[in-house]
Amino acid sequence: MKTKNRGVETKAYKDMTAYISKRLLTARKEKGLSQSSLAKAAGLSVSFLCEIEHGKVLPSIIVYSVLCSHLDISPDIPVLEYE
Repeated sequence: MKTKNRGVETKAYKDMTAYISKRLLTARKEKGLSQSSLAKAAGLSVSFLCEIEHGKVLPSIIVYSVLCSHLDISPDIPVLEYE
């Protein structure tokens, strides 16, 4: 099935990836945690957490929720609006 607004989906994906990566990286640094300690606490590899924080990968909602829990931040995400 082809999607008419494929460009919008791509932009939404990129925007959400950028938002989540910045949010997690900022929270981790504010908590004074290393990537290694957060990855270990969340049961992730350091390389996977690095990819998330650098916006190369959009984590699943479960992984995002686990990371937010360890960082003591809400997993809320903004509503993106596109025409």
